[in-house]
Amino acid sequence: MSSTINELSLNELVSQIDEIKAENSALGILLTMVIHQLSNEQKSRVKLRAYEYNSLMNKNGDSEAEKGSAVRLETLSKILDAVI
Repeated sequence: MSSTINELSLNELVSQIDEIKAENSALGILLTMVIHQLSNEQKSRVKLRAYEYNSLMNKNGDSEAEKGSAVRLETLSKILDAVI
């Protein structure tokens, strides 16, 4: 019985992770499209502010914000490098 419950919980978690990944991917695509349409000056400001915001989250955030630092930075770089 415990094994079945663990399998159900694991399957539910995997499903939720897959949904989050899909949402993340869609948001990345939308952001890339929107940023791509900005002027070069606006793109530069977006890039600067995104990195500033990430830095502030690292300094002033809780431990959860700190844990996500590398992932946020990687995602920011991937999106911004695609359009800037």
